[in-house]
Amino acid sequence: EISHSWYGNLVTNATWSDFFLNEGFTMYAQRRITEEVHGIPFTALEATTGRALLELCVEDFGEDSPMTRLRTPLEDGIDPDDTYSEIAYEKGFAFLKYLASVVGKDEFDGFMNAYAQHFQFQSITAEQMIEFFLNHFPEQR
Repeated sequence: EISHSWYGNLVTNATWSDFFLNEGFTMYAQRRITEEVHGIPFTALEATTGRALLELCVEDFGEDSPMTRLRTPLEDGIDPDDTYSEIAYEKGFAFLKYLASVVGKDEFDGFMNAYAQHFQFQSITAEQMIEFFLNHFPEQR
């Protein structure tokens, strides 16, 4: 729940299309904490379970459904209530895990802290997060 306080309350999504910012960051932070407390094997099992839930959601919605996108296009008349699933949580986590793999886990931990400090008490968009990431890691431009 501490990760929800940081990445769901301290920094929050500006639109429902950006819901993955809350939940993906929360899941990534939760699993990093779990990794430090319980170790990599336990955290890997938790992530594998999450991946299985993600695959079930994609299967339920259909692979080509806009509901399976990282950012659900709500401007197409989709009700935000209909988008609530493991997609934002697990696809958001996978996206952040990928970014961490590109820059390094310790460096990404620093980014997570800087992100929370920079955007505290704000609602932001995915574009703002990406721009902050690229400013934090200019070699990734």
